[in-house]
Amino acid sequence: MTLFEPPTGQGWHGYEPVPLRPPRRRGGGRALVIVLVGLALAVAGGLWAMEQSGGMPWARTAPTAEVVALADRVQLTDTGRDLLYSLRPELADAEAVAEACGGAERVAPGSAPDGETTPLGCYVRSFAGRHIVLYNPRDERLAGMVVTTAAHELLHAVYDALPASEQSRIDALMELELARVPVDDPVRRQIDSSVGSHDSSVGTERFAYLGSQIELEGGFAPELEKLYARYFVDRAALVAVFRQTDAVVHTVIGELDTDWAALAAEEQAGRDARATFESDLASHRADLAAYEEELARFEALPQQERAQWTVTRTAPDGSSTTLGWEQSLAQWRRELDAAAAELAARGPSLDTAEEATAVKRAALEEREQDAVALVEAAYPGTDLK
Repeated sequence: MTLFEPPTGQGWHGYEPVPLRPPRRRGGGRALVIVLVGLALAVAGGLWAMEQSGGMPWARTAPTAEVVALADRVQLTDTGRDLLYSLRPELADAEAVAEACGGAERVAPGSAPDGETTPLGCYVRSFAGRHIVLYNPRDERLAGMVVTTAAHELLHAVYDALPASEQSRIDALMELELARVPVDDPVRRQIDSSVGSHDSSVGTERFAYLGSQIELEGGFAPELEKLYARYFVDRAALVAVFRQTDAVVHTVIGELDTDWAALAAEEQAGRDARATFESDLASHRADLAAYEEELARFEALPQQERAQWTVTRTAPDGSSTTLGWEQSLAQWRRELDAAAAELAARGPSLDTAEEATAVKRAALEEREQDAVALVEAAYPGTDLK
């Protein structure tokens, strides 16, 4: 049994998926499958002939409409369709895939609180023949995942059916092609993660990952492209589906991060404006109290004494003006009234801006919940709540 690894994710708000490590197979599950296949061939005698003739319960049945539609989306040739249908693909939710694929554990530090995710699919050989199980996310934005997984698992079946000599030749070619893949391409870590300590699976994993996810300039070696072309009408389109789907989570999270940063700046500007307003309001109240005090002193003097006093006022720019006391009070009052009018208009304006920011926050929180659901759909087993 081989497991298909999900692509590397990007993080936000404390979540940072990393390339997944190899599946931990309980009790050597992979070896057990191989042993069971060996026993079947050794003791069952004409088992393969019986399967081909339809004499066993797992004889091929007509593909469902869902599987036919999947074959269309994978852009399979007639040969590819025949192979896919023979593999009796099962499209299931994450829980069913995990159970069908042996409950393999995937340890991905930082990707989930419990450190585990579930498989996206698997190719299994057993007494019942060859079979693939595919995770089918219900989020339409991730619809391409099942296309890539189906192609990947189908290629495991292709490789599995090759004679040992053919596999060796393909392995040599795949090693050369992998050397052309950039050293920082996540597919390298995906291959390593899927292989783990099972060195015998290097060839099939390279063949499946590169064939379904990588297109190099000028294509692969002609022999490889010819082999892939037996099953895929347009491998470039298949790779494009992978790239587009792989970008979905990254794009959603990237846009969300950008908008959160913009909102944070807007909210900080709003807090600063509110603080300035409250400070200006407090200063205006203090100025108004001082004005009332001075007005009271002015009015307490006899009329003939009031005209004897002058007031010199220094502006913030350092210029000064000297006016009669009564004129100075009148000027001060006009300034206080103008400030009061400005504050009266600024307050509701701030309220409106803060309400608009609150609406933006609510919308972003809703988008974040959607992003959480998207990540959990893209990385089954991850729980960000």
